[in-house]
Amino acid sequence: MRFLLLLLVAAIGVTIVLLAIRSSLRVEAELPPSAIDDVRWRVTHASREGVTHIVVRREVTSTGRVLEERIVTKVPDDDADYDTKFAEAITLARARAQLYDVEER
Repeated sequence: MRFLLLLLVAAIGVTIVLLAIRSSLRVEAELPPSAIDDVRWRVTHASREGVTHIVVRREVTSTGRVLEERIVTKVPDDDADYDTKFAEAITLARARAQLYDVEER
């Protein structure tokens, strides 16, 4: 009986994961063609819990809807070389965003 219960819980867990993956794959399919032309990669950063996260986001520029986010790097806010590392990370993130935009066109 416990085995069947465990099997049922595992099946439900797998189903939830598969549904989440499927819904994330359909995000772009749900966008109208005009919105797809309005999608760009954008550099942003935010400090969370003493660490600055530098990321590139794929967003619909007219609405700000984030379709994807990739972390470029993280820099501790109290790092002695914070300014240098931050500037390098932003430069790298801008290059990546530009590359991703070119690849999608």
